[in-house]
Amino acid sequence: MARWLVVVIAFFAFGFLAAADAQDQKPAKLDVNVIFKKLDANNDNRLSKSEFVKLADRFKDRDKAREKLSKAFESIDSANQGTISRDQFAEYLERVQKTPDRKDEGRRMKDEQ
Repeated sequence: MARWLVVVIAFFAFGFLAAADAQDQKPAKLDVNVIFKKLDANNDNRLSKSEFVKLADRFKDRDKAREKLSKAFESIDSANQGTISRDQFAEYLERVQKTPDRKDEGRRMKDEQ
């Protein structure tokens, strides 16, 4: 599930960053601050669950995406405050990006045999 979230966020970010890159021709980079700002609809520097789950609107199977994003939000909001900070969001994305995908890990083990 964690890998899925990174893919969702990267897909979401690409749409916002592509326009900027078209202007200055620099390679796209996942910018947590840009993503966070776009998701933070009320500009309170916190993401509510509804703001976070809004990412699901960009996918064909919105119900499945909402379910996965809801679970991800709950894991980020470990203190059950109902919102997450920019730092929590960034730390979670960093942690998820460093976590090996279990499917890829299984393939590597198979290849090594």
